[in-house]
Amino acid sequence: MASPGNPFCVWRPCLAASLLVSACCVSPPLTQEWLAVGFREPGQTIKTFQTAVRADAPDLEYRCFSAGFRKRNGISKLTWREAREELRNKNPWLRRGIADMRVEGDVDVLGGRATATCVTHGRHIRIGLVREDFAELWSGAMLLSDEPDVEFDKHTQMQHDAQGFAWFYGWAVLNAGPEAPDVTEVHVGREWKIDAIETVEDGGDTDRGQATSHQEPQ
Repeated sequence: MASPGNPFCVWRPCLAASLLVSACCVSPPLTQEWLAVGFREPGQTIKTFQTAVRADAPDLEYRCFSAGFRKRNGISKLTWREAREELRNKNPWLRRGIADMRVEGDVDVLGGRATATCVTHGRHIRIGLVREDFAELWSGAMLLSDEPDVEFDKHTQMQHDAQGFAWFYGWAVLNAGPEAPDVTEVHVGREWKIDAIETVEDGGDTDRGQATSHQEPQ
């Protein structure tokens, strides 16, 4: 199996130099930051990624990446754990750089894609995000169904009754026989995930690396 790509190869050495002195000074997330973890909006996803990096939580970091990002960079949940250690050994400033990012201006949203410009220690980073739909069934702590390539509009429906009430339904496919465990939760929704990362030069040009992708408006 090929080695995972470096999803953060676009970070410049000059940024690294500015962070080397304080690379180890990353504070853990506050309680309110843990409570704010989620993927409902692009800005929330970026903050969630920062929380994951500050908390040294590889599984949550991995959840922040889109399916396309994972595929292009050759990372799985297992290989991400290995790749992140290699990245940190080679780039001890990386964790601090991500932790200190802040979104500059508004997040541009166009259909199912979004772009945010972030700044960290005088450098600008452009983060592309993509909206992904999901449909899950759970039985207690056991995941029964997690369909790939779900379309939210095809897994939801709204109906109106004679009294004027609106009923909103969501569903997921359960591939199981008569002995299937009881379903305790149905999750159908949309999440924003990180799909591209690139540095932005002072003149507005971008320095693209393996983490970037060609983004077409949807």
